[in-house]
Amino acid sequence: MRQVRLNNASTLQAPWWLKKRWLVIAASPMIAALTTARIYARRLSLSNRFLYLLPGIFISKLAWCRGACLGPILTAQTDHQESNFSRGQTH
Repeated sequence: MRQVRLNNASTLQAPWWLKKRWLVIAASPMIAALTTARIYARRLSLSNRFLYLLPGIFISKLAWCRGACLGPILTAQTDHQESNFSRGQTH
């Protein structure tokens, strides 16, 4: 996902701060909180009925922020390890 944002930044019109991995990681709790608040603010009639879901929504948004930033790093490391393993290298 991050690579798509970087390659198509002009088309997607993503904010400048999404290009800075460290900034998104540092701001991920704030991003998750604001997104969760927006979800509940847009659906005031349902907000009270589903208030118990708030922690789960917050955690899922936090996980998305972390995954969007760290996913490419972890995927690249896993791919590298798998290619070494298939060649018979264990280190």
